[in-house]
Amino acid sequence: MRFVAIKNIEQQSVLDMHRVRRGFVKASAAQVNQIRGLLSEFGLTIPQGIGHIATRVPESVEDANNELPGSFRVLIQRLFDHLKQLEPQVTAPCRHPSRTGFHHLRLWLPTQTHRRRCLREARLHTGRVHG
Repeated sequence: MRFVAIKNIEQQSVLDMHRVRRGFVKASAAQVNQIRGLLSEFGLTIPQGIGHIATRVPESVEDANNELPGSFRVLIQRLFDHLKQLEPQVTAPCRHPSRTGFHHLRLWLPTQTHRRRCLREARLHTGRVHG
C-alpha cells in the first residue's frame, strides 16, 4: 500500500485547478468534434485542429454557395460561439504561489510534470518540503 501525505489547502487548490482545466479541454475537444461531424454530414470537411475550425467554420456559415439550411447555419454558429467561450478557460494562465511567495502566471500545460511542479511549489510556499 502506498501512503500519500495529506495535502494542505494550497496543494488541493492546485490539483482542483488542473482537474477543472482537464474538463474544459475535454469539453472543447468534444465541441470541435461535434462541429466537424455535423458539417461533414453536409459534405463540408474540416481538417483536425483548432486552427482549422477557427477559420473554416465562419467561412462555411457565411458561404451562400453551399446548401446549408438557415436553421443549421444558426446551430453551427451557436456551437462555434460556445467553443469560443471554452477556449479562454483552456488557455487561461495558472495562478499559484511561487518559491518567493509572489504570485506569478504560468501557462496551463496539460502534463504530469507541470502538475508535480505546481504541487512542489505549493509545498515550498507553505514550508512543507517532504513528500
